[in-house]
Amino acid sequence: MPTLSNAILLADDDRTSNALVQKALTGAGLRVVELFSPGLLVKTMDQHVPPVVVLDPHAYAGKGWQLLIELRRDARYIPVPVICLMDGSDATERALAFEQGAQQCAAKPVDPAEMVARVRGVITHRQQMARLFNSESRAMRRMPATRGAVRVPL
Repeated sequence: MPTLSNAILLADDDRTSNALVQKALTGAGLRVVELFSPGLLVKTMDQHVPPVVVLDPHAYAGKGWQLLIELRRDARYIPVPVICLMDGSDATERALAFEQGAQQCAAKPVDPAEMVARVRGVITHRQQMARLFNSESRAMRRMPATRGAVRVPL
């Protein structure tokens, strides 16, 4: 298995789709780790929190939906963007993916340029949010206590 440092996790059991996604993302200079079983996703994320997860909710005999729900219930993984790979253009399924916490949906077969743009877009958004949160946290620590309030050191 390649090194996990900053690797995008690809959770799909469709080897044809994986090959397209892998080729597109590695061609753009991104690292990808393919996970062919649902247990591997959770186990891998327990050891390494990736910048993005690309997940087919129908993977692993439909267990991909449960994985998406699990990722959104665990506070450690809430900041990790999830891009769902969807067969066709079923609006109901895309809506369900968004309701379950996916940030993006991409249709299969994967368009390489679109996949790279989606992955880079969610990574950039996550980095911007982290910078914003960090700058707001620093600003809050510098704010003087208001009248009648007790300042608690951090």
